[in-house]
Amino acid sequence: MEITFARIGSHETVKFAFDELRRYLHRIDSTLDIHLRVEKTYDESVTGVIWLGLAEEFNKFLPKVADRRYDDSVYIDIDGTCGVIIGTNERSVLLAVYRLLREFGCVWHRPGEEGEKIPEKHFENLTSH
Repeated sequence: MEITFARIGSHETVKFAFDELRRYLHRIDSTLDIHLRVEKTYDESVTGVIWLGLAEEFNKFLPKVADRRYDDSVYIDIDGTCGVIIGTNERSVLLAVYRLLREFGCVWHRPGEEGEKIPEKHFENLTSH
């Protein structure tokens, strides 16, 4: 299966979030063909991608928080090879990635590979709600 992610922004934490997502998705299903596009802004006319990052257009999906710099909120909605993985700040985007991976069956008991339980399965599509 081919998946294209559109990462918004160049913040190191958002880059790391994508790298972690790609790394674990390959461990779950080594047959995935994962591509990355780097975009400056969200463009809802672009289809067939999963958007990852921060964008003003995503605010309508996120719960209101007192201070977006310190309060974390995430929103994940993926249907097949389309959707969004977003957060209120860069740290929240990383938390959203780990949340999605937990939904796919990943478990982290302690640091290091000995503390990880990563399922092996074949994705027909990525769907999370």
